[in-house]
Amino acid sequence: MKTIIELENYLKFNHPELDFYLIGNFGKYGNEGFGLEKFGSLYVLFYYERENKENLHYFRTEKEAVNFAFLEIEKQIKK
Repeated sequence: MKTIIELENYLKFNHPELDFYLIGNFGKYGNEGFGLEKFGSLYVLFYYERENKENLHYFRTEKEAVNFAFLEIEKQIKK
């Protein structure tokens, strides 16, 4: 996977129950979860809890960010 849109589509079609991940237009804010977004010239993986948001990892490219997020999501699926 190379783009946020590809990851978004993967989640929509394969894991709609993981809606606590905010990826592109996938997911919804709940009490807590993770997200991936463009932040200036970088991409950031963040964790949110209620109204607080904490940036966890920054990436220079979309591909790096998507690959990292995908691996994290795969860990969640295997639990």
